[in-house]
Amino acid sequence: MVGFITLVEWRRVFRDLHDAVLTRVELDWTAGEVTFVVHRVGDEASTSLTVVELRSVSIDRRLPWGPSSHINSVRIDAFPGAEGSVRVQFEMQSGDEIVVSGKGATER
Repeated sequence: MVGFITLVEWRRVFRDLHDAVLTRVELDWTAGEVTFVVHRVGDEASTSLTVVELRSVSIDRRLPWGPSSHINSVRIDAFPGAEGSVRVQFEMQSGDEIVVSGKGATER
């Protein structure tokens, strides 16, 4: 682990993800981590960020707007009641949502 990144750094890394492809979501139950692997259109390399000390995860895949692995938007907030914690909400172009909260985040 490289160390926690700040909320400002997280937002910088995940800025402007409209139309990016969420290629993978990896949950390591034992470690209490969830990793998002994202590929921006036009970039050669993927970006991955990991939420650590996982508190909750919710992943819908009902495809109400039809199938898509593209991201519509990402919202990142401080988790209520715990300074330094994060809550990340992906809205997919399929209409589904992925919401994760944890103690912090690392960029890998």
